[in-house]
Amino acid sequence: MYKPKTGRPEEIAIVLIVFFLMAFVPLSAQMVYETDHQHRADLVVYVEDHAHRADLQVHKEAYRHRAGDNNGRWYFTEYRHRADYTVYFTDSRHRADLSIHYVDDAHRAGWRNGEKRALMVE
Repeated sequence: MYKPKTGRPEEIAIVLIVFFLMAFVPLSAQMVYETDHQHRADLVVYVEDHAHRADLQVHKEAYRHRAGDNNGRWYFTEYRHRADYTVYFTDSRHRADLSIHYVDDAHRAGWRNGEKRALMVE
């Protein structure tokens, strides 16, 4: 007669811990979708030429898992339903909710104006 194997208590505990971590700990990703329509955007963003004028210095991440949690490390997704935020880029600074400046190094990304940080808190 066949008797199915049951996992050892240690294996079961490890599986349960991993499950709970994946289910209840939010992934640290700030995924952004760019829209062509301002009325569909969560945020209207202006790109500054100089870092000292920006509210946020942004580093574009090539991989989703490298994106940060509200720290300026953005991953641009091609699908709106996967994004945490939908942004519209404007040519007018006074129409923008947020001004950003792109940086080449991830360690330079971050908020320069802490008051605007609340705009990107879920």
